[in-house]
Amino acid sequence: MRSISKILFATLLTTVLGGCTSHPLMNLQDRTIPNRLDGSVQTQDSVKKGIIAGCIDKGWTCQEVSPGLIAATINVRKHRAVANIAYNADSYSISYKDSQMLDYNSRRNTIHRNYNRWINNLSISIEKELLNPHSVLSKKGTATQVGKVYIAGVGDAVLRLNKQRELENILGGSDWFGRTTSEGFTELRFAGIDKNGNAVFFRNGLQIETNETTSSRTPISTTSGSANTNISKKPSGLTANTTFRSTTTHPASDYHVFVPENSIPITATKEDPRVIIEGYIVEILKASPNAVRFKISRVE
Repeated sequence: MRSISKILFATLLTTVLGGCTSHPLMNLQDRTIPNRLDGSVQTQDSVKKGIIAGCIDKGWTCQEVSPGLIAATINVRKHRAVANIAYNADSYSISYKDSQMLDYNSRRNTIHRNYNRWINNLSISIEKELLNPHSVLSKKGTATQVGKVYIAGVGDAVLRLNKQRELENILGGSDWFGRTTSEGFTELRFAGIDKNGNAVFFRNGLQIETNETTSSRTPISTTSGSANTNISKKPSGLTANTTFRSTTTHPASDYHVFVPENSIPITATKEDPRVIIEGYIVEILKASPNAVRFKISRVE
């Protein structure tokens, strides 16, 4: 009988905990394409580029299934989600396609709450890119607009890509408050021109290996204990003696290991005046011993 009770309790506990993390599946239908801040008209091609840029910004990979339809995939540790993004010049929709390790229940139409959060963040990122066509981080954290022309001197950073990941909470999911931790950066700097007049750059960066989680970012100690009371009878009456033992557990300290990446020289020749780096193209318009004129675009 006791074994049956334990089984029933375990089943009930599993159901309750599952209900805490599973939410109704969220699909976003016919979201209106916002007008660009610069007043230019949106086209199906500009919407496509905005969707791809928004996906990349949030760590999703894209595959064009057909004109007006993109399949977006994200992998977070052992979890995987695939969504279809249908679009035209006026609207876009994000709908569920497939998932792994996200507790999807087709009968109840529920899924782990992280999926809905990922979809919501993806939609926000897409609309931000549609409003103000994509920018990348450059020297001193300033925004370098894709498609605009810039000039950099010798030693200046032409392109800097900061890398982050979401903090993991105590349940193994992403931080409920959206906090992130740095995983380093990749940077491209102008070094001058060689004897043939080709622009020379150095690619370098920093990789940060860390076990940081929400528990180490905001440490909470837990204390557990037990009490034992002995009662003895003496001529003077009853005597009680209570002993209390407690143990306090502190979260493990996090670590950050900084691994510098070796500098890699890159030459942009006159025949092919481009440098491709992590999904971006740096196009060299003019180079001199002291400066380079360039613009940045996305890899299509």
